[in-house]
Amino acid sequence: MIVIAIIAILSVVALPELSSNIKKAKDSNVLKVVGTLRDGINIYKTDNEQGDNPESIQKIKYYILGQIKNSIEDKDIDITDGITSLEILAGTVNKDGIISKGSKGKLNGLNNIAEIYYNNGTGTIYVDGANGISGFKDTKNKNWNSY
Repeated sequence: MIVIAIIAILSVVALPELSSNIKKAKDSNVLKVVGTLRDGINIYKTDNEQGDNPESIQKIKYYILGQIKNSIEDKDIDITDGITSLEILAGTVNKDGIISKGSKGKLNGLNNIAEIYYNNGTGTIYVDGANGISGFKDTKNKNWNSY
């Protein structure tokens, strides 16, 4: 009985910490994808003599490897007015109590979806809430678009 009580107390203390760590890991995955995409764009620009920005994220799939390459090929990607967007599951994507929801493919309707945006005019990649809504914060309460 005492052992069960100790296990119950430990689980009450450890569960919130475990949940927080899972959210932080998902946020870190989003940042890993952003970094890899930025590297891929730089390699693309170096490899192409003109140094032009790729037309979309899909154009750099040959310059990146593994799971991120598969994400680019498998997910629904929107290209509108030179902006490519890709949804990805994050730990926390929250704005004033409103949680960002996915709208594409397998992520449709899921909570805490970050959207990675690529502007082919400027060659920049940034992250924010899904569906073009900005000002969302991550698990650390930092604005997603500051990464």
